[in-house]
Amino acid sequence: MALLSLGELMRQIYVGRLFRTATFLTKHSDGPYSPAARESLKTGVPQIEESCRKGGLPLMAPVCQRLLQVLDRGSDDDIQRLIHDLHTRLEDALTESLFMQFLPSQAGLYQQPLHGWDQTAVSFPSTIIDIDEAAKCLACDRGTACVFHLMRVLEIGLRSLARELGIPYAPSWEAYLRQITVKIDKKHRRKGIRWKRDELFFRDVAAHMSTLKVAWRNPTMHVATTHTVEDAENIFNATRTFMEYLAKRLADEPQQKHGDVKPATVH
Repeated sequence: MALLSLGELMRQIYVGRLFRTATFLTKHSDGPYSPAARESLKTGVPQIEESCRKGGLPLMAPVCQRLLQVLDRGSDDDIQRLIHDLHTRLEDALTESLFMQFLPSQAGLYQQPLHGWDQTAVSFPSTIIDIDEAAKCLACDRGTACVFHLMRVLEIGLRSLARELGIPYAPSWEAYLRQITVKIDKKHRRKGIRWKRDELFFRDVAAHMSTLKVAWRNPTMHVATTHTVEDAENIFNATRTFMEYLAKRLADEPQQKHGDVKPATVH
């Protein structure tokens, strides 16, 4: 049996719309149905059908269609019966579903996960999937999962730094950082002019990455470590600031596709 992804299991449903739907149906639950009342239903029922379709309540659609068909010439009893049917189906559907509330701050994070990552998204498009996942995990109070995805984002930055220094693929953060340190510590006479000009930047980034490896990356990959929401929020903000800094000088490998980065093993 195939597992459903989070995107397939979750839909964004706005409670206010469902409340208006229930209110509208209650308002029209009793006849008689005057021409004005029927016109109101002709306007409102298609909106109900659309809201329920987007909200993952497909069983409402056939009843909506039948109700629209009887509004012109159907009896008041037929209209009333179908409205009651709609109301019952809505109640059943909402009873069988589990709803999670996002506070305004969480909703913003879930709906606009790339907010504040502008330069990172441009320079490192391969990070977009993991930034999106990290933001949504944070919005759902899943601290450890959020940090896990952030470490994948940082790894892309680490690989771009290594590539800029002419360092080939390495199987781990430790292997990358060891080679980066060797490269930085070469005597000046063996370095090019551009490299000398950028040395402070390289040293700063390498030192930061070494700290992050010990403080965040390695512990996150072991089951003994969990991150609270507060931890994850701090790491999320710090990672965003650091990646925005990197994105001003470094970038993805040309023509690299989203999601192509394979996480390195932990050492």
